Amino acid sequence: MIRPGRPADVYSCDCGPGGWSEVLWIENPKDGIRRPVYRCEGCGINRLNPEDLNTWDLIVPAFVERIGEVMEFAPPLSETIPGIVWSFGRKKRREFYFVRDMTYRDRAVIKGYFTPYPTAILLAATISIQRKLGEILPENLCFSMEAILEMDDSGHLTADLTSIEAEVVPAVKVQKKPVPRRGNRSANIAKLVHELEQHLIAARDHVWEVGNMLPRPSLQHLGKLAGLEKHDVTRCMKDTDAVKLRYLWKVADDIKLIRDWQR
Repeated sequence: MIRPGRPADVYSCDCGPGGWSEVLWIENPKDGIRRPVYRCEGCGINRLNPEDLNTWDLIVPAFVERIGEVMEFAPPLSETIPGIVWSFGRKKRREFYFVRDMTYRDRAVIKGYFTPYPTAILLAATISIQRKLGEILPENLCFSMEAILEMDDSGHLTADLTSIEAEVVPAVKVQKKPVPRRGNRSANIAKLVHELEQHLIAARDHVWEVGNMLPRPSLQHLGKLAGLEKHDVTRCMKDTDAVKLRYLWKVADDIKLIRDWQR
């Protein structure tokens, strides 16, 4: 789950007042070997061993997969907001999501994505992210992985799900009367239109704030958001009454149309 990263380009001196200093690589004229040094305001120029600058990078997708395994979610997990949010799947008729980070520019995207789903369970990477999610999504239950996960010296992860199981009550499935097939198709189209409109709101905000485009959801993921099977989504897309649905589908794949889109 971790791999060697690039050598650090700053170093904190132990002398106290020096603070962080930039690392420079100086070539020794005698042997031609480059060695790292730093200039500390407190104690002057000092040499470093290259090993002092070793760093490690966390392989996020592998780490998220491992969290999913520990929490007994069936793979594969899906990345719903690239680099930020992963879908773990369902338990107790609730959708569970892992939120890795939330910078200021991510707030609108995350809020736009989850606002239509107040029963979704959010698993935040840290207590700080949990607090931020609670501010923008007060309806959603949110838990911190810091309080749930433990890692021993060998890197083995374990999870204590007691706090989650105590608070998560299965979402009540409302029994509805059967409706005619034509009426059911119209209702399904309306659900898909709603989900695409919510995606376009988040995608438009993302374009204006970040500059690039959120990927259009696949038909399978769109159906999952609307509670439909993929074959139902395909039939809806081909329906003669689904003019608006097909138009929104086209908009969701064009950054210019997304930038100018108005609900």
